[in-house]
Amino acid sequence: MVCPENPSVVGSTRSHACVQCGRSYRHASSLLNHKNSHKTGTYFCNSCQKEFPNLMSLKNHRRIHTEPKRYQCPDCGKSFRVSTALACHRRIHTKEKPFSCQQCDKRFTSRSNVRHHMKVHWRGPPLSRGTASAFLSLPSRPLN
Repeated sequence: MVCPENPSVVGSTRSHACVQCGRSYRHASSLLNHKNSHKTGTYFCNSCQKEFPNLMSLKNHRRIHTEPKRYQCPDCGKSFRVSTALACHRRIHTKEKPFSCQQCDKRFTSRSNVRHHMKVHWRGPPLSRGTASAFLSLPSRPLN
């Protein structure tokens, strides 16, 4: 299974684009799920009362209360609810770092780690939680 952060899936076309942020998906249902990430406010988990800034975060969180961890890492035994999370995790053991920063070429195991790293290159006022910024929309490039 390919990590969902890797856009270079052979034969994939991402024809369903979000009009708010431009992120695109192969399936219309994925786009519909994504749109929940733009519904901001204060949302609470009914099971543990944890607070979330958008519906998508809450929806993803709810799975920890309901879904079993079926996918186990053969190297360390850590378990995951989805196979793609295991695939991304395994990069820790393989030392694979297919994503790099476009500004300094530092390499990372995931695109989200590149986005987090981009804060070191950010020149501007500190961002508040939930504020969109230029560094979050910078694409990272997988290394081949």
